[in-house]
Amino acid sequence: MYSVIIGRVYSPTSLGYYDRANNLRILPVGTMSQVINRVAFPLLSRCHNDKPLLLRRVREIVRSVLLLSAGGLTFLALVADPLVPLLLSEKWRPAIPLFRILCYAGVLYPISGLFLMVLQAQGYSNLNFRLESIKMINAIAAIALVYRHGVQALAWSVVGLALINYFLNAWYNVRLFGYSWRMQAMDIMPAIGL
Repeated sequence: MYSVIIGRVYSPTSLGYYDRANNLRILPVGTMSQVINRVAFPLLSRCHNDKPLLLRRVREIVRSVLLLSAGGLTFLALVADPLVPLLLSEKWRPAIPLFRILCYAGVLYPISGLFLMVLQAQGYSNLNFRLESIKMINAIAAIALVYRHGVQALAWSVVGLALINYFLNAWYNVRLFGYSWRMQAMDIMPAIGL
């Protein structure tokens, strides 16, 4: 959706920079999410009747994954100046600020995906449609609010939406599985602090 808006409102060059920055950010985040889903889904499915064990497993995964995603994406944002020209060529240097912003949007993405996967593993897949519908409405509202302010504003809206999506996905884990906001803060803050 963002690419369509950027392509219609801004120049093709802006769209190219945004797409390159986003694709470069998605590569590690998407790979990490796929690995988590393959390993965690069967593990969490076996905890169907044992909520304390499920909660313990989810917390272990959250701590490990967040340490990797926060550390990895922060590292990528820090080394973006030499990394982007090395990987893409010098002509993509203007994509670096967008890449840095989008890296922050990716930090919570694997955890949000994990929370959705927990719902599916526990038989609540019907909630995914509801959550995805809400997220789509939020994305449309975010784009409508910031598209006039430039491509960087759109990239920052992706960061804001990542936070909102995290809280939406986490809310059902709080309600259904007892993964309280306090527990989540205790699991998340050390990795974010590092």
